[in-house]
Amino acid sequence: MLRSIEDPPPHLYVRGSLGHPCDESSLAIVGSRDATAEGIRVAEAVAGHVASLGHTIVSGLAAGIDAAAHRGALATNCRTIAVIGTGVDRIYPAANAALRDRIAERGAVISQFELGQPPSKTTFPARNVLIAGLTRASLLVELTERSGTRIEATIAQEQGKPVLLWEPLLGHLPWARSYAAESLVHFVDSAASVVQALEATVAAT
Repeated sequence: MLRSIEDPPPHLYVRGSLGHPCDESSLAIVGSRDATAEGIRVAEAVAGHVASLGHTIVSGLAAGIDAAAHRGALATNCRTIAVIGTGVDRIYPAANAALRDRIAERGAVISQFELGQPPSKTTFPARNVLIAGLTRASLLVELTERSGTRIEATIAQEQGKPVLLWEPLLGHLPWARSYAAESLVHFVDSAASVVQALEATVAAT
């Protein structure tokens, strides 16, 4: 799928394995680093449900929603992919080192950056391009109006992929209501509605 994105990276570094059939119907779950307890719960539960139905969960290994999504998939012994903004030999945040190793065992840790690359303000937006490119749809669980997560969502829209907003946490926010009026952006309020939107997208491709 990365061949179809604008300006794809010339190479990738990978810990783990690629090419699993589940990767063809993958879902990005992304959101705030400073997530609430409810946001964490939702990300873990939805990721576990979606992964248990044979879909790969893709996220960015950041604190908060990203880490929760990875944990949710791993809790069901299913596949997850972390796309990171450092070299694959580095870890950010350091607290997610053990989680990164578990992801590499069950799925893959991917980076477009050379070994030794530290995190920076430019590496994380580039990582978001890959997250969108590797997935069929993106679920935004919890975030502010101006955040890196919106970069990934905008890129997904540009690639013609649905962006799903978790209504119980975002539906009361004016910016989210306005954003939901844009093309390819929809509110969802259950794991079942996330799966329905994802599988409809897969069926249409």
